[in-house]
Amino acid sequence: MGEGQRRAILGEHASAITDLVSDGWAVELFSTDRADEPVLKELNTLVGSRSCRFRPIAGLTTLLELYLEVDLVVASRMHALILAFTQGLPVLGLSPQQKVRALFDLIDRPRQSLSLVDLDLQTLHALIEEAAANRRDSSSRRPTAPTCEASTPPTVV
Repeated sequence: MGEGQRRAILGEHASAITDLVSDGWAVELFSTDRADEPVLKELNTLVGSRSCRFRPIAGLTTLLELYLEVDLVVASRMHALILAFTQGLPVLGLSPQQKVRALFDLIDRPRQSLSLVDLDLQTLHALIEEAAANRRDSSSRRPTAPTCEASTPPTVV
């Protein structure tokens, strides 16, 4: 991938995150693969909002602590998706890989897997809102960390 294409993709992601932040979401950028961290830091800088931050993951405990604080996980790495799903979190998978689509087929949620190649940001935004609404309406919620105030924005990672 050339530098121009890389910058264009980062710009699209930054735009999508900025839209979520504008709608009241707080966004935690993280990865279960340390090789992704420089890109996430750059993305965080591009967004430039207090409602978006990069969060390094030091291990399983750190990841599970993060999952206690969030309402929804949007991820492209299988590890992050599987662990979030097992914690009872709504998940959206973004990946060009067949294995991610297969996971969502297996858990009977094929609509929640989006290809990074054909990513339609309006569809992504709508699915995030839908998943969050379903989560709020669910009577079988997992235990969550206490919130500080009622005005705390929902968080997506």
